[in-house]
Amino acid sequence: MNTEATSPRRWVSASLSDVGLVRSINEDSCRALNDVQVWLVADGMGGHQAGDVASRSIAESIDGLAVDERLSDLIEQVCARIQVVNTFLVAEGRRQHGVIGSTVAALILRDRHAVCIWAGDSRIYRLRNGRIRQLTRDHRWIEEFVDRGLLSRGAADNHPMSNEITRAVGADDLLELSVEMRSVMPGDKYLICSDGLYGEVAESEIEQILAVSNLGDACRELVASAKHGGAHDNVTVIVVQENP
Repeated sequence: MNTEATSPRRWVSASLSDVGLVRSINEDSCRALNDVQVWLVADGMGGHQAGDVASRSIAESIDGLAVDERLSDLIEQVCARIQVVNTFLVAEGRRQHGVIGSTVAALILRDRHAVCIWAGDSRIYRLRNGRIRQLTRDHRWIEEFVDRGLLSRGAADNHPMSNEITRAVGADDLLELSVEMRSVMPGDKYLICSDGLYGEVAESEIEQILAVSNLGDACRELVASAKHGGAHDNVTVIVVQENP
């Protein structure tokens, strides 16, 4: 693995977070650190205590990352900081006799490498040659049944347990983060989002919107489409592309 401290590729982004049409509080948080080339979305666990505090703590945890950090060290730093937040949220949840949790999806881009770090069901997508692909795999109870062939994807999406996640920051003493590295190709575009987006907008529509060249317009169109679908949850999106 090549982990140079500097990279000739530079990336730019736009982000947007919206409370949606049903919720009264936005429990989503995000960070877009273009200089460090790290982007993160966190979605506070709905129905639990202080989800907004949980997601905000995760987003704030990556502030101050070193710009010239080697890729391997940067991955370690991001994971370590999320683990610190997990310890804090678990302790705070016990103090309040509840659960204070959040999903997380973080993207690191360096030269030819795209690193995805996640827990829960916030997602990272890649648009390549006009086609969208989900790079993360939801940590949901129902996914195991799909993998075993016990349920079809369509049946899983409509199952009453479809939203039950199996991992979240703050849910357990031991947080298992998934970390995967992908190759980067010229023209790639990335989307990090909470489930408030893909729960309302079909992937085919997301694919079409991501093709918009202006990042800010793409973010606004994604959120607008979620609202058109009802926006039953908070909606947060970050769109990242190579600086032209």
